[in-house]
Amino acid sequence: MDFNRILSMIFNTKDESKRFDPDDMQKGRIWAMLSYVWFLCLVPIFVSDSKFAGYHARQGVVLAVCETVVLLVLRLLCKIPILGIVFWIIWAIVLLAAICMSALGIYNAYCFKAKQLPFIGGYAPKN
Repeated sequence: MDFNRILSMIFNTKDESKRFDPDDMQKGRIWAMLSYVWFLCLVPIFVSDSKFAGYHARQGVVLAVCETVVLLVLRLLCKIPILGIVFWIIWAIVLLAAICMSALGIYNAYCFKAKQLPFIGGYAPKN
């Protein structure tokens, strides 16, 4: 398997942009972008009435929950003598992946796209 095929499998996720009204997308763009900042992911759900922002907020909540749970578990496993070093490396890789997925979500919201996040986007509740 070549590198381009792997990248295509990761980033070629379901695009639901056609479901949303362009005016709604314009109105909810900033809220949608804020949805991928860990501690702000719930704000668009309660503040914005934009369906586009709601879509991205649900994606952001799934990312925040997965990121928090996995990083906490790995942080606890880092306390194991000798093996802790391996878990520190895994923790750093997971943190970097979460940051990259947040950046991808922000980019999609900025470009008025409603694309699922790789790996975890399918777990977000539907609107």
